[in-house]
Amino acid sequence: MKFYIKGNLDVSSTRFEKFEAFDRQIFPVPMGFNSYGEQIQSQLGYRVTSSLAYIPHTKTPYVEVGTIEFEQVNFDLSADLVYALEEMSISTGLYYKNFRQKGYSIEDTNEFSIHSLGIAASVDYFF
Repeated sequence: MKFYIKGNLDVSSTRFEKFEAFDRQIFPVPMGFNSYGEQIQSQLGYRVTSSLAYIPHTKTPYVEVGTIEFEQVNFDLSADLVYALEEMSISTGLYYKNFRQKGYSIEDTNEFSIHSLGIAASVDYFF
């Protein structure tokens, strides 16, 4: 992981934070989810899944020197080839994740961002 620190601290900042209390900045984010799949043969099929969450620049009820403001974008997309058995399924495919969360306060600005593309595999057991 790469961490970048840039910018100036506000004059009212204590400038000696030993840690950032992200637990005080938790904000519930609603997500939209969609999945589509079809069988190609009797036990073989494919599945495409996506999810999206978006919160524009919003004031939260949390305080850190001043009111904490927040924004978030989260987008996941996956395409899998699925082999289904009676009690389980095995799948492999590609996934893409784009996640960005930014919090603002008088004291500082915190931004967390993930962009990834990769291969995923899973085994699901149904009971």
